[in-house]
Amino acid sequence: MTLLEARNLARHYTTIAGVVPALDGVSLEIHEGEVVALVGQSGSGKSTLLNLLGGLDRPTSGELLFRGRNLATLNGPELARYRRCDVGMVFQSFNLIPHRPAMDNVVLPMLFESTPKAERKRRAAELLESVGLTKRASHRPAELSGGEQQRVAIARSLANQPSMLLADEPTGNLDSRTAEEILQLLLSLNRDHGKTLVLITHDEHVAGVANRRIRLKDGKVVSE
Repeated sequence: MTLLEARNLARHYTTIAGVVPALDGVSLEIHEGEVVALVGQSGSGKSTLLNLLGGLDRPTSGELLFRGRNLATLNGPELARYRRCDVGMVFQSFNLIPHRPAMDNVVLPMLFESTPKAERKRRAAELLESVGLTKRASHRPAELSGGEQQRVAIARSLANQPSMLLADEPTGNLDSRTAEEILQLLLSLNRDHGKTLVLITHDEHVAGVANRRIRLKDGKVVSE
């Protein structure tokens, strides 16, 4: 079943030099429960596409449908809820709140959903346990290794039980051993919990675990 569909999606930016087409007519489908790798050189449009899929940006033209609903029809609060609850984002740079412990970082998305305090704590503890960080719950990001920070970020992305995870170079800042551990953790979320997984990567090994590879070049899909 199709979870997310892009139809002739374009994103253009206006600069002093003129209009720059970061994405130019991208059409694709992402199906429930699959692992998709978006690959391509720097500047190919991968991150722009991921930002559109995650509701962090709006397209210049074209349509983006989540379970058949056009995201362009959502108002601000509705789009914010889509970002919080339907998709979970995992970034290369972790994007954790530096002065708050791991537990608080995982709790944060649930605050905006008015989840009861006891449930927030219970679920955050459960998520930290699932990524192997129960004993690090009170540690701030600076006290954690890169791999541990990414595990916290993954736990946070799952806080509101999204159906899809979007990961932008999730192993890019990690050594090879830790990168493999994080990759296997993400794959286990797909295999054991049915999470749809979209990976942006330049790493051929990471791309090789996907059910499908979608290659972008100059803002267009050139192969699938």
